[in-house]
Amino acid sequence: MTNPTESEVLATIVHLSDLHFGTIYDNDLGCMLLDEIPRLEPDILVVSGDLADNPRPRWFRAAANYLEQMRTKCKDLSGRRPELV
Repeated sequence: MTNPTESEVLATIVHLSDLHFGTIYDNDLGCMLLDEIPRLEPDILVVSGDLADNPRPRWFRAAANYLEQMRTKCKDLSGRRPELV
């Protein structure tokens, strides 16, 4: 077994926090992230913090749809669908 060197990437992890779907959601930022994050070819997407402004089912559905769209765009670009944590 060989030891990884500093130039080897073992996994790429992207951490998103406080998406806040709802009245304060920033759609421009959300669209920019959908364009930029797949280019990183992440192996894992970690999502923490507030998914929604308040506990309304429609905001949680919007967050789930957004994250699924992110995973699909990653797969389309890199051929890998990142795990969602």
